[in-house]
Amino acid sequence: MCVIDSSNKALKYFCFIDRGSTWQLKWQIPWPTDGPIPYNVAVTADNNLMVAKKLCAEIEIIDLRGNKIDSASWLSYVSCEFPGLAAAGDLVILTNKNCAYLCDKNLKVRKILYNMLFQNLHYAALNGNFIILSDQSAHCVFIYSLLHDEKITYGTTGTSCDGPGKLCHPQGVCIDSFNNIFVLDLGNKKIHLITPQGKCVSCVSADHDVGGSTSTVLALVQDGYLVNHCNTINILKLF
Repeated sequence: MCVIDSSNKALKYFCFIDRGSTWQLKWQIPWPTDGPIPYNVAVTADNNLMVAKKLCAEIEIIDLRGNKIDSASWLSYVSCEFPGLAAAGDLVILTNKNCAYLCDKNLKVRKILYNMLFQNLHYAALNGNFIILSDQSAHCVFIYSLLHDEKITYGTTGTSCDGPGKLCHPQGVCIDSFNNIFVLDLGNKKIHLITPQGKCVSCVSADHDVGGSTSTVLALVQDGYLVNHCNTINILKLF
């Protein structure tokens, strides 16, 4: 698992033992104080790391030993303060506030996703079937089917609410191999489990279980286990 440690200005890579009960720091890479700041990271199909940085069109490629092996420019005319990034198989999804770009593994754009409802896309998730986009300002999560070209909206657009099917400043999102979608609802301090059809299956508290109200990142360690971090790494067993 790769973590961007903003407080200590470092990119850190952890491995875990005993299904997440023990974490071991394998390496860390500090970044220059006067350079672009890493914001999102994703694991590619060939087990390299892609790192997106604030206000930078370059994506760094790092191997699992912590060595920089390549870099690629995605849409050099784009300057994004909070770039969203996710990868699955040979596909990569990148977001730039009010647009999302579905790319191949070489960052060649295959499709542009645009919606007039998009306001602030910070986080994204992807598997072979669906693209998930989290919009904290619109208080919604947008679900796109790669197979049927359908779009589902989860949340009340432009309105922050509490309860099943309602979101307030959603942040991190992820999707597992069973197409279960998990959304970190920052404002309501909850994690929503939803279907690709936008139906809420359950909500659990994120106040104490997974890091508190300042946590914004949500990722899947493996099916049945979510990881969330702010100042500490927290594991939530789902099933």
